[in-house]
Amino acid sequence: MSIPARPSKLSLPQANPGVTTVLEYLLLKFPTIAESRWRERMAAGKSHPAATGSTL
Repeated sequence: MSIPARPSKLSLPQANPGVTTVLEYLLLKFPTIAESRWRERMAAGKSHPAATGSTL
């Protein structure tokens, strides 16, 4: 996997789609990426710290 020159950014929708954490939203938005992979990315510092389960 290559490392992009700039990080991607994702904005949460104004209307909550029924999730309580950023991680749940990522799973909803990107269904082909497993929860374990998101957690690996978070642990490696490859995603925003708020994605570790912060309440929306």
